[in-house]
Amino acid sequence: MFVWFALGWIAVTLWLFQLPQLPSPVLFAVILVLGILAQSFERLGIGQALIGIALGGLVLVLVERWTAPLPLTGVGDQAYVTGQIVSLVTEQRRFGRSQQQAVFAVRKIESVSGGGEYWQYRLRPRYVQLSCWDCPALSPNHRYRLLVQLQPLRGLSNPGGFDYESWVKQQHLAGRARVRMDKSAWQTAQWDLGVSWGWHRYRHELAQRVRAHWGDSEFAGIYSGLLLADRAAITEDQWRVMRATGTIHLMAISGLHLALVAAMGYGVGAMLWWLGVRLFGVWSLWPRVWIAVPVGVIFATVYAILAGFTLPTQRAWLMVLVVMVFMLMRRQRQPWPLLLLAAWLMVLWQPASVLAPGFWLSFLAVAMIFLWLGYQRTRSHYYTGLKNSLYQAWSIQWFISLGLIPGLWWFYQAFPTYSVIANLVAVPFVSLIGLPLVLITGFLAELSFWLGCCDSQFNHVIRWLIQLADYLWLALWWGLHGVARWPHSELTLPAPGLWQVVALYTVMFLWVSGHQQARWWRGRWLLAGAVLTSVLATSLWHYHNGSKLETLALGQARVTVLDVGQGQAVVIDTRHHRMIYDAGPRFGINTDAGERVIVPFLQQRPVKPYQGIIISHADLDHAGGVESLRRKHAFDLRLTGEPERLAQQYHQQDFELCQVGQSWHWDGVVFDILAPGYFPILDHNDASCVLRVQAGDQVLLVTGDLGRTHERALVRYHGDEKVRADILIAGHHGSHHSSDPQFLAAVNPGWLIFSAGFRNRFGMPHPDVLARVAQYTEAKPLNTACTGAIEFILNQQPGLVPVLWRQQQARWYHVPCDP
Repeated sequence: MFVWFALGWIAVTLWLFQLPQLPSPVLFAVILVLGILAQSFERLGIGQALIGIALGGLVLVLVERWTAPLPLTGVGDQAYVTGQIVSLVTEQRRFGRSQQQAVFAVRKIESVSGGGEYWQYRLRPRYVQLSCWDCPALSPNHRYRLLVQLQPLRGLSNPGGFDYESWVKQQHLAGRARVRMDKSAWQTAQWDLGVSWGWHRYRHELAQRVRAHWGDSEFAGIYSGLLLADRAAITEDQWRVMRATGTIHLMAISGLHLALVAAMGYGVGAMLWWLGVRLFGVWSLWPRVWIAVPVGVIFATVYAILAGFTLPTQRAWLMVLVVMVFMLMRRQRQPWPLLLLAAWLMVLWQPASVLAPGFWLSFLAVAMIFLWLGYQRTRSHYYTGLKNSLYQAWSIQWFISLGLIPGLWWFYQAFPTYSVIANLVAVPFVSLIGLPLVLITGFLAELSFWLGCCDSQFNHVIRWLIQLADYLWLALWWGLHGVARWPHSELTLPAPGLWQVVALYTVMFLWVSGHQQARWWRGRWLLAGAVLTSVLATSLWHYHNGSKLETLALGQARVTVLDVGQGQAVVIDTRHHRMIYDAGPRFGINTDAGERVIVPFLQQRPVKPYQGIIISHADLDHAGGVESLRRKHAFDLRLTGEPERLAQQYHQQDFELCQVGQSWHWDGVVFDILAPGYFPILDHNDASCVLRVQAGDQVLLVTGDLGRTHERALVRYHGDEKVRADILIAGHHGSHHSSDPQFLAAVNPGWLIFSAGFRNRFGMPHPDVLARVAQYTEAKPLNTACTGAIEFILNQQPGLVPVLWRQQQARWYHVPCDP
């Protein structure tokens, strides 16, 4: 009956995380009563499921209601926080400055600007993401009192985009703390309150010691990633190769790694038992598992702690613990209840883990192993000895790689095309060679440090091991690099329907678990072929006609203003064409809006045979994502207001100058360039391409970062009728330098869109702009920072009705917009 109880608990937890608001605890109290009644009437399965639903719902709802929110400060407000760092500190150079980041456990908050309010968290600290620019070196387990600005951790909200706030919920982060201490404050010792011993501090010290041993090895980042889950030193090229080959999972300390370490520990424990029996005559009455299992658990636990005890590590550790306990109890192992027990324990321990794709994929991978092993036992031929072990490992790897494809398709709408081939080599290499070498090297480095003697002998052996590891990893990397260069290394498809994924896994389960004497067994090829044909045919139809979207008619245009933070990106679709206006900002050295927002969004959309791109001007917040975007998509029409600067800063040599008078028709929709051309360009903003899109009687106007002087010039040269628009994307993200009163009155939009960042440091949209909009127009203002992506369809009855993505995808744990 535990099966029904656990399924009910997991199902209600998953359901609750999909709701915009949490229900009342009364609902689950009623369900609990119904479950007890069902039990009394001997409806045991239904009763256990209802009790699981009731208890799972009550636990989550009551815990969330009792957890006090972090008192986040407003824009410009500051507070003193006291606590300690509970993670490794990562450091990177950005824009010529040093930035340190870590997880900070807040114990006390003292408000500076709000009248000296005081909050203290005695029983359970609140965790925040700490970032500090140009500050002294921070260390784990040090207690600090820092002047910070507390901000919510709020992500971008777009179709196909990464749900950052779900990830924040999984990590138990309550906000972001940006350190605001000046140089004079750093010169005093009052901010550092001392250090206490803890495993985070030990991880930090161990990381420093092993980095010294790795030296300038090309694979130093990978070694630290495998040993300590410290992936800061892995290069962007290495990440790219692992993404392209589907081997990136090897850098997440999860089931594979922990199972190997537990097996090593079990072997060490078995050897200790044998030595005790044979040499010393002890433990002779004890079963071997009494020694081997605890040692295996200790090994796995130590490795999990060294890896930071992240969510993937916790899942793997719980699975290992459950298996070891069953072995210790000498119970017959029943794989499916065992798997469900581990999943329930994980949800009980970390309810938000149901939001992580890794949670479902990791348990799915273990289920694939159980399923395949059961299938192999029914085969008439069976190898023996080493040959059998190699065959089992090879066949399991094939089956897992193929079996995870529907899951990867569901979660990511993409999977590496050659991942099966790459993992057939990479997984055995890491399991049998890569990870053991790293663990042995780390152990010897620590042994040398703690013994304090024989440094030269230890260092000689460590250097030899690292050189051996380098040679072996170089051979593997040569192969992975070659696979990554193969054409079409990543297959991208529209998001599947739930029925497609269920159908694929149903066929897979029936095929592998079904008995050969069953009636349907003879028709298995026909069944599999029918399901695969229907799934692929449906996907291809969506791929060419739009995934879960209505097909546009001639004369219609779909306008999507993407949420890219403090920047701009607009996608305009007609029936057979697509225009992208601006590519959003660059977020850091290795990431931008093109890669994180626009490309995932376009994967959800129908394929267009003809595409165009306009980069209004070359400022970082409008052109930052153009390189990533063009790596994935080809554009036949390329226009910009600053071709020379775009070529200089972003290596885009083939853009033409956009000029007033350029016009074209796509599928009955008219595109006109209204500027530049009529007036002198005094700064970069003046060079912005102004685009007018007309579908039927409805008009969209996009002005880039055009200033107020040139907005008035637009009205003067083109007249009120030409600049009138139903939708206006506000100039310069709502800066007070744009949105001139005369221009607003002439455009007279029904909807005014601000593409601005949440709580941006520029204060956009400016209050003066909002006041002018209210005074000179009847427009309804919308801000992507609050609404997420905004979508309109021009020339559609009954009129312009916006679709607000954040509203559609609302969840109770999402951060609300500022009032």
